[in-house]
Amino acid sequence: MEIVDTANGGQQISIAWFTYDNDGFQMWLTGVLVLDGDPASVTIPVVVTNGPKFGQDYNPADLNKSTWGTITLTYPDCDSAVLSYASSVGFGSGAINLVRLTNLTQVRCTDPGTPPPGTGITPGRWSGPQVCFNVSADGRTLTSEGSLCDSGRAFDSDIDTVREDGTPCDAEVQCQGVIAIVDGSFSCTSSGEIAVGTFLNPTSAAGTAQESESSGVCTAEWTATPDNR
Repeated sequence: MEIVDTANGGQQISIAWFTYDNDGFQMWLTGVLVLDGDPASVTIPVVVTNGPKFGQDYNPADLNKSTWGTITLTYPDCDSAVLSYASSVGFGSGAINLVRLTNLTQVRCTDPGTPPPGTGITPGRWSGPQVCFNVSADGRTLTSEGSLCDSGRAFDSDIDTVREDGTPCDAEVQCQGVIAIVDGSFSCTSSGEIAVGTFLNPTSAAGTAQESESSGVCTAEWTATPDNR
């Protein structure tokens, strides 16, 4: 991914993901988005292309471009990011935690020892009926690093509820790694499971947990408060 200045004085972000389709063939995903300000999270429309041939036989008229889905990039800080993808053509959805591998010479990330400003969200373990998650010290992420939840995960739910048809189920969502909190909200995905939440204030949060099963989708609502308030 790269953020560049444009000729008209603005900025745009471009992303390329060199991956493979379900049959093992190469699939290059690309996307470009003009930035508005300095957002901590952006959602980029992604396309997949094919058609043109290499070298002297190249003809831009052969280009086929089709929509693949979206990629959302969220930056908890300047050395890490969370890539969330949602495909509209059968590749599902998920999230990948990213870390910076290199820095440009003479370009600093942050001054050493200067933490990012806090958000007011209470750090540490938050819990509610059959749900637990761990908020980082700066209040900007959920994190499994140093998690005080019994599972040691960033977010963990196992909520007994019922489906729309009245059959019993449990919404089990287990998320590891770092999950960004953007504008007071977060989401995490894990093997078809998804949880979303919103901090109503520094000491109260609510959301839903959803698990897809062979017998249907199990969805539950949850609430949580910090254990150390």
